[in-house]
Amino acid sequence: MGAAASLSGKTFLFQENWSAAAAEFKKVIDSNIYSLTPKVRDNYSEENEFNEESIFEVAYNADINPGANGSVVDDDPSRTGAEATNIATQLGQLNFAAYNTLLPSYYLHELYVNDEIDPSNSINKGNQQSVRMSASIVPINGEGLYYQLPIGTRGGWAFGQSAYIKKYTNWYHLPNEDGNSRSGINFRHIRLADVYLMYAEALLNSGGSVDEAIEYIDMVRARAGVITIKQYLAANNNTFPQLHISKQVHGAQPMVAPNAENIMTHIRRVERPLELAFEGHRWKDLVRWGIVKEVFDELRQDEIWRMQNQASIFNQPPLYIAERIRPDFLLSSANYSPAVHNYFPIPAQELQTNDQIGN
Repeated sequence: MGAAASLSGKTFLFQENWSAAAAEFKKVIDSNIYSLTPKVRDNYSEENEFNEESIFEVAYNADINPGANGSVVDDDPSRTGAEATNIATQLGQLNFAAYNTLLPSYYLHELYVNDEIDPSNSINKGNQQSVRMSASIVPINGEGLYYQLPIGTRGGWAFGQSAYIKKYTNWYHLPNEDGNSRSGINFRHIRLADVYLMYAEALLNSGGSVDEAIEYIDMVRARAGVITIKQYLAANNNTFPQLHISKQVHGAQPMVAPNAENIMTHIRRVERPLELAFEGHRWKDLVRWGIVKEVFDELRQDEIWRMQNQASIFNQPPLYIAERIRPDFLLSSANYSPAVHNYFPIPAQELQTNDQIGN
């Protein structure tokens, strides 16, 4: 029921049928089948798989069916059970047998830095960085161990790299991936935190209660042990900070009122990227919101500022960038075109055989 209703709600969300989307997500929420896991890391490690937050999950197993080395798929019919995946090698740190196919952007890294912990939240036990940050990325000044070693023991964090990805990697294992460079971590396609944020979005766009939308966003923030929107409002004369604005580049974050537009901006630019980073949602979200060019251009301007001021920010907080400024959005900002990049092309065979396409 939960997977079907969540997928139905997500379909309505992409169609901008906001009321129908909200109704489907509320079915999932009100079913009381699901709840947020106490530990956010349980959503992208081998520990506590098929947990209370998981709604649609695909199983992988490196013990039953380890697969072939690297990206080659093992089609041996004599093997049974879920095959291992090579996703960890695409995400992890190069010196730990991964490929650096993906890296956190400076934007995402700074979002996690700004993910301000709530000392009164029992989830926090002396940590200075949010548990959501420590479960998702690893900067050079990160807390805890990385592949069972002190952070920085192995090389990296140079030539523009400010952080590496922890989520969906084997960082909590021994100092390398398994012998086949593969992983048994299940992939959670839909989990309750995602549903909460989609429900809040549907509410805001259907004229629903802003306070109710904040309530569901704050459930996700409270689980992460960070200051909730309501806490910000109470402490700042009913305003909250625009946490997606780079303090390194712009010096400060504007304080704004909790109206539908500003809370929607928070979902788009702060909460979904923080909570769901590297889970396959971001590009589709930006496209359906119609803000790809806006985001690319903003982040490119931040890059330009960093390049112009690199001497004063190298090896300095909040990002501790070393040696160069990575031009992540140089080509994206210059070349993005909605007509070309928002949709996959229709295969030529389909165009030739289906005369209903385009009608």
